[in-house]
Amino acid sequence: MKIAIASSGFLPVVDGVTITLINRLQRLSQYGHQVLLFCPDYSCVETIYPNWRDYTGNILPGVRVINLPSESIMRMDFDRNVTQKSYQTVLQALHEFQPDIIHVDEPERLFVGFWKRPCVDFAKQNSIPCVSFFHTNFLDYGKDYFNTPNWLDSILKWVFQFPLAWIYNAYDATLVASSFSEVKLTKMGVKNVIQGDFLGVDLDKFNREVAKECFFEKQYGISEIESQLKIVFLGRLTPDKGWDFTLDAISKLTQQIDIKNIALIIAGDGVMRDTIAV
Repeated sequence: MKIAIASSGFLPVVDGVTITLINRLQRLSQYGHQVLLFCPDYSCVETIYPNWRDYTGNILPGVRVINLPSESIMRMDFDRNVTQKSYQTVLQALHEFQPDIIHVDEPERLFVGFWKRPCVDFAKQNSIPCVSFFHTNFLDYGKDYFNTPNWLDSILKWVFQFPLAWIYNAYDATLVASSFSEVKLTKMGVKNVIQGDFLGVDLDKFNREVAKECFFEKQYGISEIESQLKIVFLGRLTPDKGWDFTLDAISKLTQQIDIKNIALIIAGDGVMRDTIAV
């Protein structure tokens, strides 16, 4: 099968979307499918991602990555979004590739770049299925980044749910990985939601049997935590990850329990690193 994928991001950026995507590509390659992936270009932020060349072009048997001209999003240089002019590259490549199906990750974010519902026009013209995947509830991010008053935040969420539903309803299906997202999108007016176990953990690699003794001490020099309850966060240290809420909760938690029995391990980077470290 020939599969085209348009995604809001890809490696070397590390987040839920990109990790899911590389695992999907590896499996599709193993199964012998042909895949064409569109994603933002990261060459312009080479100082942040010096290994960006490892994830462009023919990265796996049958898998080719086309990086589209990009620009920073929400003033975050480490995160990129496609540009409006780059959509012509998408259409031309789709015409040459002639996919059997198109999959779009985070079409609402790509819409902000393309100013078009990604790949919907091509799919309809060529009578092929086109599905979307809802990953991130961007409507909840406004307050994190802009500190809007509660009343204004509520109004903005109500207003923007309509274009969000309009975007997702253009696809043959909207895939979600949790019942929470299914309920949320349905309430917003998205009518084509399919919930399933589309994400997961490789239990062959991640289980208690393969855990290494004194791992954090041997790998990172973090000692005296082996007997503690370890809480690990892996991700971006940015406002959208709810760090204001988390820091406030930790502060209150320290007043109620003995934190000497808990080790909070944070692996990540972002604009809030210094704030969190304090």
